[in-house]
Amino acid sequence: MRRSFLLLLGLPLALAAGLAAGALRAASPADSLATDARGLTAASPRAEADPFAQFLDLTDFDGGALAADYRALDEAYGRAATRADELRRRLAAAETTTTALFEAWAADLNQYRDPALRAESEDALRTARTHADSALTAMRASVVYADSAVAALRDRTLAAKHRLGAEAAGALAAPARTLDADARTLHDEVARTLAPAPPPATPNPADSSTLR
Repeated sequence: MRRSFLLLLGLPLALAAGLAAGALRAASPADSLATDARGLTAASPRAEADPFAQFLDLTDFDGGALAADYRALDEAYGRAATRADELRRRLAAAETTTTALFEAWAADLNQYRDPALRAESEDALRTARTHADSALTAMRASVVYADSAVAALRDRTLAAKHRLGAEAAGALAAPARTLDADARTLHDEVARTLAPAPPPATPNPADSSTLR
């Protein structure tokens, strides 16, 4: 009986460990790719629609060290965010399945006919809940700890992107000059088209007398 009781106590912790491994296996490559599709170098519709990438294309701004710094940070943030999402999925799976376990366990108590065995199972349920609550609290704290690091990396990535944008804004002068020159050329061509035709030349009377 004591062996069965100890097995019941260890069940939530073993379950939490199994859930963590199972959730890691369940994370599909598609999920990872969808979360990791960030940055100037990512070949996805979302990245192609990035206003910063479009602006760099417009200005033909290379960016140099600023662009390299931003790309490195952005790629690192994409990887970190994917891993943080995975941690949250694993925590959610542990919470959901642990709750279902204890609900089923509590429902099973109504099937007992032996009061002593039911009392023993109720005690085991209370103890198991205490252990599981402690484990889940630690898991939540771990997720928050990881999220704080990812948030700091996101801030650094945003700052690098905005510094790059500020530098690229100065490069807008070149396409502005090209546009101005093209606009002036178009204006002059249209003006020449709309200019009235010169009047026909009138005969010179002196020329007529000479002919006579």
